[in-house]
Amino acid sequence: MIVIYTNEVTNRLKYVFDFVFIEYFGIQISYQTNGIIKSDDCVISYNIKPEMDLHFGAVDLLFRNDIAPLNPDVFSWKDCIAFFSVKNGAFDFDVFSAIFYLISRYEEYLPFEEDEHGRFPSHNNLLVKHNIEKLPIVEVWLSHLKEIILAKYPNLIFKKRNFSMVSTIDVDHLFSFKGKPLLKNFGGLFKRPKTAIARIKTLFGIDNDPFDTFNWINEVHHAQKTKAKLFFLLNNNSEYDSQINSNSLAFKNKVRNLKMQEFEFAWHPSYCFLSSNAEEEEIEKFIHLFGEKPKETRQHFLRIKYPNYFEKLIQLGVTSDYSLGFSDKNGFRSGISVPHYFFNLEKDTSTSLQIIPFCIADHVDRFYLKRSFEEILNEYNFIVQNINKIDGQLVTLFHNDTFEKDSKGNNWKVLFLKLLSLSNKKSQ
Repeated sequence: MIVIYTNEVTNRLKYVFDFVFIEYFGIQISYQTNGIIKSDDCVISYNIKPEMDLHFGAVDLLFRNDIAPLNPDVFSWKDCIAFFSVKNGAFDFDVFSAIFYLISRYEEYLPFEEDEHGRFPSHNNLLVKHNIEKLPIVEVWLSHLKEIILAKYPNLIFKKRNFSMVSTIDVDHLFSFKGKPLLKNFGGLFKRPKTAIARIKTLFGIDNDPFDTFNWINEVHHAQKTKAKLFFLLNNNSEYDSQINSNSLAFKNKVRNLKMQEFEFAWHPSYCFLSSNAEEEEIEKFIHLFGEKPKETRQHFLRIKYPNYFEKLIQLGVTSDYSLGFSDKNGFRSGISVPHYFFNLEKDTSTSLQIIPFCIADHVDRFYLKRSFEEILNEYNFIVQNINKIDGQLVTLFHNDTFEKDSKGNNWKVLFLKLLSLSNKKSQ
């Protein structure tokens, strides 16, 4: 048990201290704002009582409840960066406010110019601006915090953390050819003549559909003693959504087959999730296909907005969301690799919705950077090493059609196998 001695216990302060000590370190805490502290207590003072042995200085962020523009004073600190500098304390910056700023996504509540899909652009991210988004900086800070606390209280027992990997697959398009209306497939013969032979062979049952890579996905995960989590897009009402009707016989038969394999299933809310009322229909489709209400989600095109997107998920009974990551680069959008709970800055309250950030995604190079095989693998290796150093969690995002077997110059299967192998070695 650690006593947190501070002048006021606000919702912001409790959220970040609970995350750091209870969720991350596995140490119970209590709060004290006045009175005499017992001599045998493990005590950390925050903002007050600088004469205490273990004191941390504070800026006013955790003692406010407004959302005002901030200008964090970023500076080099040890092996990374820091911001919210203070003049006294065990650290020369307010580590708790810095963590809160990042994991609450404070900057995404402020006005910004959206990208073409209504998203928060990565170049507005504080960590990207300082070229440190490939590092789970929050956990780096926490490793230093742990050292300082143990130096003062060596008998404290911290939760043992181990490197882990969560492999997720977005199923935007279950098939390339199957499950589409006859007229659409017929028109496709002329619109895409290069795929005509593959289309005909697929429709006549000679070959598997090119996007049906699930047996391979299941096999490679089984070999690594892990499971893939499949996020299903079940709306075909928009040009950005699935082109396959989830009510088609081909779709239902394939899902039935997947349920007999070693997969986990989750919901991929459609492109217009926030601006439409299609969620009930999508949930009903999910229940019909998988036999239960979805509890885990990832928003299609990563079109999340704070706090509206997460509040809507809470209303629908969702417990975990996997949408927090960049669309155009790999790295840590909130500076952290491990799950944490959503805090609504507008309501000034913590919630029970867990956010699971991802840091590696295939779409980064399929649609944006388009780097060489060697460049991609080097970055994957760099990120995995950074996570391994702090015993964090690697969450990856790939798509079933990424592994299409006949794509020219497609190294994605090889690349993914190397990533799985690399991650498996780190977890041993």
